Amino acid sequence: MALTRTTLAGAIGPTDIFCGVAAAAGFAVNDFLRLDDEFVLVQSILGTRIGIERGQHGTIATGHALACPAVVGHPEDFPPVPEPRTYTYGASANAIIAPGLHRLYGPGPAAITITLPDPTIGQDGIMMTFMCMDAVAHVVTNAAGSGFNAAGAGADVCTFGAVIGNNITIVADNGNWNVLGNVGGVLA
Repeated sequence: MALTRTTLAGAIGPTDIFCGVAAAAGFAVNDFLRLDDEFVLVQSILGTRIGIERGQHGTIATGHALACPAVVGHPEDFPPVPEPRTYTYGASANAIIAPGLHRLYGPGPAAITITLPDPTIGQDGIMMTFMCMDAVAHVVTNAAGSGFNAAGAGADVCTFGAVIGNNITIVADNGNWNVLGNVGGVLA
C-alpha cells in the first residue's frame, strides 16, 4: 500500500482521541496517521471522523492546527527517518536524502553537482543543509523534480559563489524542497 496525504479538517489538542480529516480515502483501522511529527494509530473511521490512539511509534502527543498535513498508511510504508548526521561529497553524485549537514568538497578546483530528487510524502520534515567546504562554485540541483519552493525550472538549480561556508538549508514538505535559508547560493 502507498502513503496517502490529506489534511486535518480542524485543530486538535494533545489529549483529543478523535480528529477530522478533509478526506478519508485510503484510511484503514490499525494504520498509522502522521500529524506533523506525531504518529497516531487509527482505531475507528466514521466518514471523515477518525478515532485515534495518540503518541505512537515513540512520538509525543501534541496539538495540531487546522490544515495540518495528515499522512496515512501501513506502519511499514513509512520510511525510517535517520538521525541527523554529516555526509561528505567529494565528487558529483545523487544526494542522500537524510537530515543533517551535507558537506561539498570539490576534487581540486573542480565544482561538483549534487542531484536531489523530489522527496516523497513519507519524507516530509527532513531538513538538510548543503555547505561548501572549499572555495569552489558547487551546485545542488533539483532539475528532475519540481524545483526549490515548487518553482519549477525557474528555481531548480542552486549555484554557490566560490566561498567557503556558502550553504542552503531545505526541508521536505508535500513532495517539494522548500528553502529555509540560503547563503551565497543563486537559484535559477
